[in-house]
Amino acid sequence: MADNNCGCWAFLKRGVCNSSSSACLTLPTQSLAPALFMMLIEENGTAPAKPGSGITVAVKSLKPDGLQGHREWVVEVDFLGQLHHPNLVKLIGYCIEGNRRLLVYEFTRGSLENHLFRRTIPLPWSNRIKTTLGAAKGLAFLHGGPEPVVYRDFKTPNILLDSERNAKLSDFGPAKADPQGDKTHVSTRVVGTYGYAAPDFDILTGRRSMDKKHPSGEQNLVAWARPYLVDKRKLYQLVDPRLELNYSLKWMLKAWQLAYICLRCQERILYGIQSGIFLSFT
Repeated sequence: MADNNCGCWAFLKRGVCNSSSSACLTLPTQSLAPALFMMLIEENGTAPAKPGSGITVAVKSLKPDGLQGHREWVVEVDFLGQLHHPNLVKLIGYCIEGNRRLLVYEFTRGSLENHLFRRTIPLPWSNRIKTTLGAAKGLAFLHGGPEPVVYRDFKTPNILLDSERNAKLSDFGPAKADPQGDKTHVSTRVVGTYGYAAPDFDILTGRRSMDKKHPSGEQNLVAWARPYLVDKRKLYQLVDPRLELNYSLKWMLKAWQLAYICLRCQERILYGIQSGIFLSFT
């Protein structure tokens, strides 16, 4: 667990050094994200990169007066420092200096939110399914480990995509350890914006969970979609129209059937099934 010394990390004036793996990270600038940092880094105990070589990374800076407090920053360091999976964003390092808190991640190509809503060319159907499966596998890893983790901020801004459209779950500040045995109970409530819907709704419809640009009766995505979900003949009307029917009808029907199952489940058990719900696509 991270504390004043953050486990095996020793704080330096500039950057951090991991005493267990001899991996050092220097931060010539703390204002750019993503930024190019010069590193001498030893990966997995193998041969280190040459001094002076560069790697592009993404840097997350905690604002001193921001909503995410120091405790959530420590939680993220703790979780990502101990959990390793292809569908979790890789934490390369972190830094603390005065009231500055930095997290250094592997570089990705933006969030799922950006790919769905802020690009002219729509995200292809195959990439949407691939991303959904990747996110589900990341959740399955978190929920199914020896010490399960409740990931309470599962939404499109926190699902990052790499250059091959592989999903990487990020933002573990609100995460909680799942209560086991006699351990103290931890709430599994979703932390997020009013009108939250699981990302599969956003992915399939190309619409935000809550969007005031739509007419009043269509602003809440779940409320708008619910009447269509009970009639297979109307399901195609829910699919992102920008796809122009460039999708598999079979998998579209299956995706919506699974989404409907999630919608009917009570919140207290939803987190336990959403991690595996799309694994049936494999």
